[in-house]
Amino acid sequence: MDKYSKNIYSLPVKKEKIERITIKQPMLTEEQKSHIKNFSNAIDFVVPENTEIYAALDGEVTSIREDDTIGGPDKKFWKGGNYIVIKHVNEEFTNYLHLKFKGVVVKVGDKVKTAQLIGYSGNTGYSFRPHLHFEAFIWPSPTAKPEERETIKVRFNEMEDIYNKF
Repeated sequence: MDKYSKNIYSLPVKKEKIERITIKQPMLTEEQKSHIKNFSNAIDFVVPENTEIYAALDGEVTSIREDDTIGGPDKKFWKGGNYIVIKHVNEEFTNYLHLKFKGVVVKVGDKVKTAQLIGYSGNTGYSFRPHLHFEAFIWPSPTAKPEERETIKVRFNEMEDIYNKF
């Protein structure tokens, strides 16, 4: 059974900027889908490129990437893409992916507050169009590799059970 976040998060983008929210990726073929296995609880917020991205909860920036300039709908871009990872209370992390080139405004070690600007949306990595790929996750063990993390269902202040709506 899917786990829900212990934390209650704020939306990482302003509601009025969201064109669409996608979780199950119904418009993609099975081969194209990326919200599978341990990424099954990820959320795509379709927003225009250069949309402000905000910290969903207080935390500490643990990793970033902002030097990727390319992306597209080909799995060769799977390991690419610009991102920010933030560690929160209750051993939960959030990942903000597909940011634009040089679109990160925080650095590793920064303490961030809920709703603080952290970056700008883009279309880098394995991406069909500009959007923010957002996920909350936990590490299954202290020695787990990044690809072994488990996404959890996110609870948002502004939206009741997003997983049953989209």
